[in-house]
Formats: sequence, structure tokens, C-alpha cells
Amino acid sequence: MKKGFTLIELLAVIVILSLVALIVGTGVTNIIKKSKKDLSDIEENSAQRKLIIDAAKIWATNELAKNNNTIPDEGCINLEISTLKNAKLINFDTTDYYVKVCSTLNEDDNQILTYELTNH
Repeated sequence: MKKGFTLIELLAVIVILSLVALIVGTGVTNIIKKSKKDLSDIEENSAQRKLIIDAAKIWATNELAKNNNTIPDEGCINLEISTLKNAKLINFDTTDYYVKVCSTLNEDDNQILTYELTNH
């Protein structure tokens, strides 16, 4: 009696392993593509968020310079993105966010502003 595998058995194993490799390879490729797209979206979103915060800082500085008392000495206001667009500080509009601008006074009674981008 001969020990070993027939040619048909070896070919069957090679075909099965090739199919498994094809399925796994396709799945891994799709995961890599999705990860790259998600990372791109996050980077774009981060840049947009930074632009919105920077625009809110400029808006708040302008409002304080005008002495419109739009920003109270103590407290917060919700700054809509449309306000920043109308002030021509940004050129896009989104209803996904608003900027919460909060004011506090330090020991020397100087106004300190903080900015938080918040989802609606």
C-alpha cells in the first residue's frame, strides 16, 4: 500500500486554499479602502472644525470691539454657523454644528472666552 496523496487530492487542497485566500484578500482590501476613506473624512472634518472655531474667535473679537454686549461678561451664547457665514468669515454653511462661546472673568476682571464646537 502506497502512502501519500494523489494528484487530485493535492489539486483540491490548492483550489480550496486559493478560494480562501481570494475571499480573505478581498475582505482585507475593502477594510483598508474603508479605513483610508474614514481617515480622509476625519481629516477634512477636523480642518472644517478648526476653520469654524477660528471664525468664531474673529467674530467674538469683532463683537467685543464694537461693544455690542452680545457676549455677556459671565455666561454663554450659542453662535450659529449661519452667523459666521453672513459675517463672511466662512464660505460654507452647515446646520450640523454651532459654537458655544462662553465668557468668564479672571481675577483681574479680564474677560476670557472659550469656544466649543457642538453638534446640534
